Amino acid sequence: MEPILYIGISQAFFAGLFIAVKKEQNIADKLLAVLLLLIAAEMSFSLLKTKIPFFTEIPPVLPLTFGPLVYLYVKSLIFEKFKFTYKSFFHFVPFLIFTVVTLIFIDKPIMPGIDFFKNNRFLPYRISYSISFFTINTVYVLFSFILVFRHQQQIKNIFSYKSAKITLNWLKIVLFSFLFAYLIVYIIGAWYLIENKNFYVQNINPVDFSYIGLTFFAFSFSFFGFRQLSIYKSAEKLKSKQKYSNSKLKEPEATNLLQQLKNLMTNKKPYLNEKLTVSELAVMLNISRHLLTQIINEKLDKNFYTFINEYRIEAVKKMFSEQRKNYYSILGIAYECGFNSKSTFNNLFKKYTGITPSEFRKNVKKT
Repeated sequence: MEPILYIGISQAFFAGLFIAVKKEQNIADKLLAVLLLLIAAEMSFSLLKTKIPFFTEIPPVLPLTFGPLVYLYVKSLIFEKFKFTYKSFFHFVPFLIFTVVTLIFIDKPIMPGIDFFKNNRFLPYRISYSISFFTINTVYVLFSFILVFRHQQQIKNIFSYKSAKITLNWLKIVLFSFLFAYLIVYIIGAWYLIENKNFYVQNINPVDFSYIGLTFFAFSFSFFGFRQLSIYKSAEKLKSKQKYSNSKLKEPEATNLLQQLKNLMTNKKPYLNEKLTVSELAVMLNISRHLLTQIINEKLDKNFYTFINEYRIEAVKKMFSEQRKNYYSILGIAYECGFNSKSTFNNLFKKYTGITPSEFRKNVKKT
């Protein structure tokens, strides 16, 4: 297991350090750097336990921070106005409590290796620690999953395109690996406890499985996390006057704004921008993002993603009918009309027309 620890320590430490010294940092980068450095510290401490027997009976308290940090990291990516405030520290209260108790009794056999249920004054501590360890890492990761799923349901009202940096599909895979690693620890650890066997056995230590998972976790998080930009970075830079942001949307006003929107789409063709966002379009209309979303949702019964891509599809269909575009490839036309993904274009085109782009183009040429 030592090679895994050395690999995990190196990866987590240098990745955390590299992210910590990035020139352009956001709160998500800082949280990720702290998480990776704490993973490196925890694995280093585990390695120390194999060298110095004194540390063997000291419970691992650093993992109590992993769940909260993952959850806060996910929130910092998803919520546009997320800030780390003094209230955020409440997530780490269990870690602080167990750390203080552990330091007070550091020279005592708090976590015995032979009999976990040994009836002594530290039994309540061991039971409380085990329940907290299981609950914190499980609940926080599940909450993180929920945040990602909700985010994926909302992005169609914000973005006109899809990418891994927006959908955060990579994050679901990483979260699953994190949860899976600790579930193995829970299951095997529970079996050891029920059988009343050595909790820290020499050959198969249940905690060792978590380090395999944490190593993969560190690799994945450092690779994807370093490349992950703030989802709302472009929106934060845009400044609109938002003259309607504090008013209720009345019917005459809504009808007028809808007509302005349609005129803008026809004359300026903003949908040709493959990375168009609702914030950028709102700035062009000089209204708030919230108001524009409301108009599209209520007056057209569509989300922003659908609204923009319908214009792109109509533009593609128009180009298919132009003889001078006959030598253009289908994908080239799709990119010229604002699509940035072949699969997205093919799926949407067939969804809205009922046939594939190649079939549609052949039918146009026959007429």
